[in-house]
Amino acid sequence: MIAAVADTHSALWYLLRNPRLSLPARNFIDTAATTGNDILLSPVRLAKIIYLTGKNRLPLSAYEKLKLAMNAHPRKGQIGMEKPHPMSAND
Repeated sequence: MIAAVADTHSALWYLLRNPRLSLPARNFIDTAATTGNDILLSPVRLAKIIYLTGKNRLPLSAYEKLKLAMNAHPRKGQIGMEKPHPMSAND
């Protein structure tokens, strides 16, 4: 079950144990993880993390920790990735 879709800051702050992530947010993510629920990360957010790492605005460890978290899930390659919605002819 999907518990939430994380933004860039909350995903990084959680993985890097940054104190700027609020206690309620940290507890929510911890609870989702222990109950087997997914926290998704949009592909755009993943691209942003890779971009910021490449520009040395984030440490390489940020991307490495994210990659480890994504690979730890039984459905490798799917966790952390929000499925793109097909565009309609009106978009």
